[in-house]
Amino acid sequence: TWVIQEQKELKKLVEEGYTIVLLGTPRHPEVVGLLGFAPDAIVVDEEEDWDRIPRRKRMALISQSTQPPWKFERLAAHMVSRCHELKVVNTVCPVTIRRQQDTMDLADQVELMVVVGGRNSANTKELTRLCQIAGKPAVQIESASDLDDPAAFGEARVVGVTGGTSTPIEDLEVVAARIYALAGSGDTQDRATELAHEALTRVAEPAYRSSSLGRARRPVVFSQTAGAA
Repeated sequence: TWVIQEQKELKKLVEEGYTIVLLGTPRHPEVVGLLGFAPDAIVVDEEEDWDRIPRRKRMALISQSTQPPWKFERLAAHMVSRCHELKVVNTVCPVTIRRQQDTMDLADQVELMVVVGGRNSANTKELTRLCQIAGKPAVQIESASDLDDPAAFGEARVVGVTGGTSTPIEDLEVVAARIYALAGSGDTQDRATELAHEALTRVAEPAYRSSSLGRARRPVVFSQTAGAA
């Protein structure tokens, strides 16, 4: 898997004698696991942390796999002046990059976005931020139970649904059904779930699908990269 490859790269950097800087959320399980291979690694997250990175002769930068690519690139640029030799190993997961692009594309097609994922997930927060950059209001939730008021959708008639890289397809199916239920369609649950499953399990391409589903007031457009973990 991608994380196993990431661990191998980190172990190699330690053996080569680099001072390791790890971009990631300090208590995230992936970061905790990586620290098992590099206990002395310097973990940084937000930009206000970066000035505490010491100056060393040989440094290496590696990332939690779900960190935003732009943040990784910006940190690499910041570190150039802090060492004589900088080795940058890009361990941002390709699925994360594709999901972010899919979300931006989807936001262009809808009036409001629902982002499903962990409340403290850096990846989920980034998807929400990207929706807002695209000029679309975004509702970030952990599960369908967080959607209990139709007013949350305002006047939006087309709603987009996307999920973080760790969000199961089944969770998006339930959220889709919940949106249709709040929209007031007569046959919401079964038909929404069937549509979501068809859209989200298409192979080898991002999944997009919209439908008015009879009397549903709000078509729902789905996005999740195939093969995401």
